[in-house]
Parts: sequence; structure tokens; C-alpha cells
Amino acid sequence: MGIINFLHKFEEPVASDYVNGVIIGADLRDLVNDEDDLIIKNEWKLIEGKAFSKPGSLASLIDTTDNGMLVARPTDFQLYSVISRTSEKNYPLSRGLYNNMRIATVGSALYSSDNKVLVHRRPVTATHIANRYDGSVAGFVFNEDGRLDFRKAILSKLQRELGFTEEELEKLKNNVEGYRLRITSIHNSPDLDFSGMVDFRIDVPLTFEQLRVRANEKYMPESIGVDVANLIDFVYNHFVNPKESEELIADGVASLLSSLSYADFLKAVSHINKDKTRINFKVLRNGVLL
Repeated sequence: MGIINFLHKFEEPVASDYVNGVIIGADLRDLVNDEDDLIIKNEWKLIEGKAFSKPGSLASLIDTTDNGMLVARPTDFQLYSVISRTSEKNYPLSRGLYNNMRIATVGSALYSSDNKVLVHRRPVTATHIANRYDGSVAGFVFNEDGRLDFRKAILSKLQRELGFTEEELEKLKNNVEGYRLRITSIHNSPDLDFSGMVDFRIDVPLTFEQLRVRANEKYMPESIGVDVANLIDFVYNHFVNPKESEELIADGVASLLSSLSYADFLKAVSHINKDKTRINFKVLRNGVLL
């Protein structure tokens, strides 16, 4: 269970290309000292061969005050994965690295034609946050010559993880023939996820079973269909009071809840926060959460 900071919650979903990003300034690695560097190298050895890291290929959000154009700084997968992994080992790195990592990512809630929302389990072999429930599809947004294209990233994940065709992706871009792709929120989860995520709601004219059989088991070893009417209860039970091995990660919680109507979203937040504040509403300005 973690904390969620909503940096912007749209009362009504907006166009899938409304939010973009620009990458400026110094690399987050500039905060790494000699002791950090040794920890990073040793931790990376544990997963080297499972993953690839290229300097500056990812980004960490530093400002979301203009919700249509997010600002980020360069970073890389090695640093991100070590920050996430070591957060479960008593935070041995410099605290500034944990405080400043908000990896640019996309998440989603995918609604089927038979009124179910797809939730998947992360692979046991994942390099970080393994074997936990997550939203529908999610992943990194790559640095493309100093720009971040969130819509391109979510479409790429749909193609990779659920086998969406180019024709289907075009329908999602254009919101036609029962395919709809819209942005619902921007959020950060500072524990485990260390995210700076743009959330999407995706509606398709396919049943959950049609989606399930498409799933790429490398990325989705288990997929479940949650009835829309039970979504709030599902999120609460798997986030606030999860059974062993049934925890829903904070990023997944944010993506799923933000797909609801604004009234239901506020109801769900109130329910989750009733005995402890787990969901906040903040602003990210010049690298500081306010």
C-alpha cells in the first residue's frame, strides 16, 4: 500500500493528445554521490541481463502546473529501477534521489463492451514491483529528442501487451466505432512506483474475454475482469486491506479510480481516506510537491 498524489484531476476526460511533455535541465544522476554509485552498481548486478538501460532515455517530472505541457528532467532505467527496488530495503540511497524521482509513465483503465475493467498481475520476474496487481496497461514514456509523447506511449503498450492492430490504434486516436481514448488525470506515487504518470481511460467494443485471450503472458501472466459496478470495492479491498499476494499497486489505484465519473471518483477517495489519508491533491512546481 502506498500514497497517491493527484497532480491534476480532470473533471471530464480530455483528448488523448492534450498532455505532452518537454525534457530540460540536468540529469537526475547529478544527485548521485560516490556511495550512491556503489549501491546502484551492486543492485543493478542483481537484475543485469533482464533489463537494458540507456543514459537519458527516460524522464522524471519536475513541473505539472501547465497540465497540457509537463516539464521533466532526463534520467534512465537503471537509476529508476534501483530507486524503486531499494525503497523496499530501507532507502539506502541519498534521500534526494527518492524525493526527486517521478518517472514519466502512462497508466490506464480499459473498459470492455460487457462492462468490465481489465486488471492485470505484474510478472513474478519483473525487475521492480513484481507479482502485484496493476491497472490495465502501463509503461514508460521515452525521451524523443527532448519531448514526451504520452499518447504514443499508451498506444505502444496496447499493441505490445494486448495485440492491438494498427487499425484499432487509429480508431482509438480518432474515437470512432466504439473505440475511445481519453486522459483522466496526472498523478505521482512516491513509494515503490516513484511515478509521474498520465492516466488514460480506454473504451473498446470488445468483451473482456476477447481482451483476455489476446494478453501477452510475458507482460500479463494473469488478467481479471472487474465489474464496473464493483470497481470501487475492488480497489479498496486490494489497496487498503489486501490479502497476501493480492495487493493493487498505487499507480493502478490512481489509473482505475480516475476513470470513474468525477462524483464517483470523489466518493472513492473519501472512502479510501476514511481512516487514513492515502490520496492527496497536490501541485508539482519546480521540483517541489506543494
